[in-house]
Amino acid sequence: MKRNIFFIFIPVIIHSVLCGCGKTPPERIESVCRIPLGEKSEFKVEKRARYGIFGKHEVLLETHCTPLSFLIWKVDMIFTDISAGEVYDALRESWQTSFTSGQNCCELPGSTVKITPDYTHGPSALKVSVTDRKAAAIYQTENSSPQAEKNRKLYSCQRDIALIEEALEHFFTDTEMYPRVLPELRENILLRPKWDGPYLDNIPADPWGKKFHYRTAADGKSYELYSRGENGTDKIR
Repeated sequence: MKRNIFFIFIPVIIHSVLCGCGKTPPERIESVCRIPLGEKSEFKVEKRARYGIFGKHEVLLETHCTPLSFLIWKVDMIFTDISAGEVYDALRESWQTSFTSGQNCCELPGSTVKITPDYTHGPSALKVSVTDRKAAAIYQTENSSPQAEKNRKLYSCQRDIALIEEALEHFFTDTEMYPRVLPELRENILLRPKWDGPYLDNIPADPWGKKFHYRTAADGKSYELYSRGENGTDKIR
């Protein structure tokens, strides 16, 4: 009889080591700082950063989405200004997940919580990654598809165009006209007296390795900017 009781308690002990002891962890972490795991994001980007509040602490939030359906499959919380002990305390208080000091992973029925150092944000910064396993499986499938890579290049192209357009507007504010050619954003080629750049450190090529099409009106008061895309016939703005 004693032998049977011993084997009954072994799984309980293992579960306590993985998920802590004393409190019952949630079945599944459904949201992180009001970011719903496994649901569709309103922002059609694969990664988005913003600040939020977790417990009593300000954290940098990085939301990771699948590239085609934009399901939120992972949220990273980055703690930069508190100790490791305070991070563990915040997790215990918010989720009833009793991490013990030094423990870096907890497997819940529908999600995984993992703690890792994040030296890019400081020598003592910690990253708490919360992954929805069902959405993560969808990410793995979508991430390898040709359409995902095509979409990434399209979004990258649009971001670069927005960056160039911002520089063009600063140029126009100073000189009261748009540049004749894009390299004027980086260097005062025509020796304009009101030029106050550089307005861009470099002029990017589009994601297909080609120059952006740029043409200005004769009076310098308007312009046209776009990428011809992969096939050379598109007008991506």
